[in-house]
Amino acid sequence: MLLSKKPNLQLQLITIVIVTFVYYYGTINNFFYGDDFIWLDRVRHLNGNWGHIFTVENRYFTPLTYISFFVNYKLFGLHAFWYHLHDVIFHSLNGLLLYCLAYQISKNRLTAFLAAITFVTSFSIIITVIWPSARTDLMMVTFSIATLIMFIRSSNNYKYVSIALYILALSAKGTALVIPFILFSLTSNTKPLRYRVGEILPYIAINFTYVALLIMSSFIGSAKVIPKHNVVSLSNFVKSLPTLIIPERLLAQSDMYVLVTISVTVLIILFVINIKLKDITLRIGTSLTVLGLLPIFFTNDYTLAGNNASALNLLGSPSNRVYLACAGISIVFAVIAEKALNNNLYASFRIASVILLTSLLYVNYHEVGLRNKIWSTGTNNAKYSMLLLDKYSSMLTEGSVLLLFNFEGSTGFVNGMINSAYDLKKIEVHSIFYRNIDEMTNVDLSPLKNTVFANNAANVKLIMKCSGAPYEQFLTQYGNLTLQDILSDYRTLFKTATAAEEVPIRDRLINSMLEFRKILDKCELAGA
Repeated sequence: MLLSKKPNLQLQLITIVIVTFVYYYGTINNFFYGDDFIWLDRVRHLNGNWGHIFTVENRYFTPLTYISFFVNYKLFGLHAFWYHLHDVIFHSLNGLLLYCLAYQISKNRLTAFLAAITFVTSFSIIITVIWPSARTDLMMVTFSIATLIMFIRSSNNYKYVSIALYILALSAKGTALVIPFILFSLTSNTKPLRYRVGEILPYIAINFTYVALLIMSSFIGSAKVIPKHNVVSLSNFVKSLPTLIIPERLLAQSDMYVLVTISVTVLIILFVINIKLKDITLRIGTSLTVLGLLPIFFTNDYTLAGNNASALNLLGSPSNRVYLACAGISIVFAVIAEKALNNNLYASFRIASVILLTSLLYVNYHEVGLRNKIWSTGTNNAKYSMLLLDKYSSMLTEGSVLLLFNFEGSTGFVNGMINSAYDLKKIEVHSIFYRNIDEMTNVDLSPLKNTVFANNAANVKLIMKCSGAPYEQFLTQYGNLTLQDILSDYRTLFKTATAAEEVPIRDRLINSMLEFRKILDKCELAGA
């Protein structure tokens, strides 16, 4: 055989770790983004109320994520480097665990090595590794693969360890609910069905308990951070499966017909090669691939992120939701590649396999770089936002109502950013975007018309992000003066008794709104 020499185990494992860090070294210096600030806010203000880590939020039960962020925060504060290093280490650990799983099933070190290398370098899961908030998937896969490894062991003690690990997997993310069905694939098909079902019965019981608790939580009330998910989204599967084999940015412009065609083709190929090869390693890889994608039926609709995507667009793509499935498709690829590399009949198979492997590693490296460039831009914007808030820290006082112009992300993200950096308990945050400028500066439609703003004008403060324009501070000062004029006029308008009295006030408001719009225009132009 071409590769008959027994590979060095230590060298393979070290290579997996080194390759992981080579691919993701450039991502470790990124800052925080999006949900990261919400998590930092949660752990900063946990204050020993450990019961909060068991809160179910929008069907997510993630106490391990709480604990992970809490430990990181206590050790490193808001130093993002260590959070990213933590996640790259976990990703490499998952590569090592996948190696162990693949070898335990296949008894072939080449298959195990190829599976691990394909997984840790995959272009489909980049956001999972570079976004700290996605460590829910990182840790879920860690304990899920460990569950599978322990389940394969024959000793009863290992089975108890496997059950404990499965509970930890569910404590990271509910996607692990599919693991019992994969465990069933690991049971011997020569044994009676009743015996095979009995082996996975404890895991099924845990699933029922987990789902029952989630349902109960919806009746007793759960904290809400983002709008509630849709009940079912069938399109997510056909959007996600192709991203395991084709870079997402190349699929972004494809219509649903193309995505369905690719998905069906992949499923047919998986079905055919499983029947033809009858390989247990291939069967487990296929099970992980298909079953690992099933939970995405019950999440928000995804939008594939193309070449012109922003960091915010990447959050709405399937990237960090296909992490478990990627482990499966990596095993499938490894089995096929190993058979091709060791094919003694056709040398062309071996040559083509080497070329394919080399090309795949290059494509993966290229895609990691492209995605990280987008992500770095987003995290740099978030970092600049933090510096800007620090510059105006005198405005960040208890009872403040902050109007933040051009700050990237939702109000929830920005609110988390402020709360994670400053120990404020009573502060209200509103994000203002240039796309809403027509409504904002319309006297009759403007949200500034709200009596809560007008009657609390002294606490209403505008902070403008003009992308480092030299006159950014001047625009913010002038914007606040104009804002106070607008709120004062609204307050006076609320007290007028006749239409005649309203006319001069509305005229002043119209002029103030025009001036306010000019200020916002200049700020937006500076950032263009």
